[in-house]
Amino acid sequence: MITDKKYFIKNTVVAIIILAFCLACFLNPETVQMAFFYAMESCYYKVIPSIFPFLVVCGVIFNSPLSKVLGLVFYPFLRLLKIDSKPACTAVLFGFIAGFAVFCTSITKCLNDKNITKTDAEILLCVGLNTGPAFIITSVGYSLLGNTQIGLFIFLALSISSLITVLLIKGIFYKTSKHTYTKKAPSQDYPPITQSIVFSVKNALTTCVNMCGFIIIFNTICFLITDFGGDYFKYTVSVLLEVTSGCINASSLDGPFRSYAVIVALSLLGLSILLQSKSMLPKDVSLKPFLLSRVIHLPCACLVFYLLCRFFPIAQQTSTVFVRTFRFGVSGSIAVALMVAAMLFECTPKKLFTNRLK
Repeated sequence: MITDKKYFIKNTVVAIIILAFCLACFLNPETVQMAFFYAMESCYYKVIPSIFPFLVVCGVIFNSPLSKVLGLVFYPFLRLLKIDSKPACTAVLFGFIAGFAVFCTSITKCLNDKNITKTDAEILLCVGLNTGPAFIITSVGYSLLGNTQIGLFIFLALSISSLITVLLIKGIFYKTSKHTYTKKAPSQDYPPITQSIVFSVKNALTTCVNMCGFIIIFNTICFLITDFGGDYFKYTVSVLLEVTSGCINASSLDGPFRSYAVIVALSLLGLSILLQSKSMLPKDVSLKPFLLSRVIHLPCACLVFYLLCRFFPIAQQTSTVFVRTFRFGVSGSIAVALMVAAMLFECTPKKLFTNRLK
């Protein structure tokens, strides 16, 4: 009876949140319009063109011997972490050059092939779960901060800090962890290239659709919450929810610390990217080590960025302001509200809607 009451309360809370969000969509159609078009524009011009090709290439590479060769530059570093897996080195390389989505799919492939353990995957999240250099240098550095060198320094600061952080996390929290690997049989053949390409394209398409769904829903939530707040309130909420909005709001802040405000957004990544990453990883892989690592990663990234700016002085230019123009009917707000409701139900743990009483 107690269990039944517990699940009833959880179901009621979830239903109230969904209904309140849908009501907010109906009452603020213009805000929902802006959020929807901004999210779709971001998916169309940034996410899909930059992520889809990498996902296809990643899938093909991890079904070929190249997966054991491309990332060898990281092999000595992974040995320091007591991880002896060449495909995992390639996954880390993809994390640095292509971002979190390609990294997560690569780590999942390594786990499925038993090249690494669950503990190894959780450790590697601390170093490979990043936004890609194209986004940081071009979108953030040039478009938002008006200086590609600033973007480059932010990328270097985040990357260097990731390497430092994972060593500390490994040394502090995984001292006694034992690593055992189940290697692939040497005689196992890789799939034909045509089959590999078809499979990779299918997975890349599914991943991109999944990412765009999260981007739409979290941009809508972010726009609705920040519609009535000031600059710092908008920045705080967007940093916690969605990294792109967090970077945009950070660049609009006054004062010399807006670059550090951007670093905060890129270090924490936001709930949207965390849930996207979780959806791409096996269910038993925890994000707790990654979340804990942010306590070290964030101040370390700010310090490295400060040192880079001191040794290589650069002038930060005025940020570029995005001009948004949207045309959308009220019916679109209804469609978005229904889509958001469906996504919320889909993303909510199914155990909340099931009665486990025997």
